[in-house]
Amino acid sequence: FLQKNNLPFTFFVTTGAVRENEWQFVDRLFCALLHTDHGFFEPRAGERLPIPEDRQARVDFAREMFEELRQAGRNAAETLLAAVDDLLSKNDWQMVRKRYCENQLLNLQQLGQLSSDPLGYIGSHGNHHFSFNSSFQEDDIRHEMNSSKAWLDDKLKTKTQAFAYPYGQSADFTPASRQISGESGYLVAFTTLRGFIEPGADALLLPRLGIPQDDGDFYWRLLDYLLPKWLHREVRRLERLVRNL
Repeated sequence: FLQKNNLPFTFFVTTGAVRENEWQFVDRLFCALLHTDHGFFEPRAGERLPIPEDRQARVDFAREMFEELRQAGRNAAETLLAAVDDLLSKNDWQMVRKRYCENQLLNLQQLGQLSSDPLGYIGSHGNHHFSFNSSFQEDDIRHEMNSSKAWLDDKLKTKTQAFAYPYGQSADFTPASRQISGESGYLVAFTTLRGFIEPGADALLLPRLGIPQDDGDFYWRLLDYLLPKWLHREVRRLERLVRNL
């Protein structure tokens, strides 16, 4: 779609997942809670929580744990993730990775191909896809932004200038994270708040429209239908403006 319409694109990357050839933590969380036979030791509560037997109840439980992770600071999130990793044995993790991850995860070679595309540009989506909420310390935000940018700059031999806040809702970034994104060398940073980019918009708090994974095909077909009509209209509008100069 993008190549057909000659549209430039930015591909935002959670660099830790590519570097370590690993799932993002939300995928590890859901996988572990859906496959484990053990109770889940919740480190902050200091108690072992029973895992529901029913699959849908497990999914709901995983969503609750995900919200805890999303709202946690870096240290608390890493402690919680360690507890998640303990839910499955080493052999079990190898089995589920082989089943779900083999040839499915983005690797550095593929990232390089995207970066070398004339229309393509690679941006940072953080190092571990942590929410930069009010619980996240400023030094941890710097680490997430700087380490991700440094890795992309080094591996792709480019200058990474675009950032997308993980999750990107109003609770997932703060005035401090906005300031740090600029200090880290990013020229633009995107939220997931909907809206239009108007003249004078804050370049470090730009809106973006997410395309839901389940409805992705529908959205692309809709864009494929509407975009040429919108471009034609804009070209005609610009032609009228030029004639009136």
